[in-house]
Amino acid sequence: MLPADRIEEFLRVASVSGFRVIAAEQGRWPKTIHSGMDTKVDILPEGERPGSKTNPAPTSIPHPSTMGADESTLKYIELPALIELKIAAGRGRDEADVIELMRLNIDQSTKIRQHLTAAHPNYVVKFDQLLERTKTEESD
Repeated sequence: MLPADRIEEFLRVASVSGFRVIAAEQGRWPKTIHSGMDTKVDILPEGERPGSKTNPAPTSIPHPSTMGADESTLKYIELPALIELKIAAGRGRDEADVIELMRLNIDQSTKIRQHLTAAHPNYVVKFDQLLERTKTEESD
């Protein structure tokens, strides 16, 4: 996730940190791949709407500082914010990620739910469904 006004700068200097920019289709968000680790990294532009054309998220991507980022320090996104972005994306693989994350962090479900309540009510409904699946799949 990057602030809207920093994306072009990041793409220009990405190679210095071992990233290679992957050519994106028209209208798609930029992607990079880290050469040393062969790991794809999606760029989530602030202000854009996640989801798909047929099922857009009800919110846009917030500024990284509201999701736990710090301009001067490399930090991981906070778990509640990551869950928000995963739910907003609405893809099956993101839902599977949420289930796995909750399996490992069930003790944070109240904190995550509070965060999602502030983000959008639809996110809480989806989270509750995924949390129920987490509990159901654990007992299988």
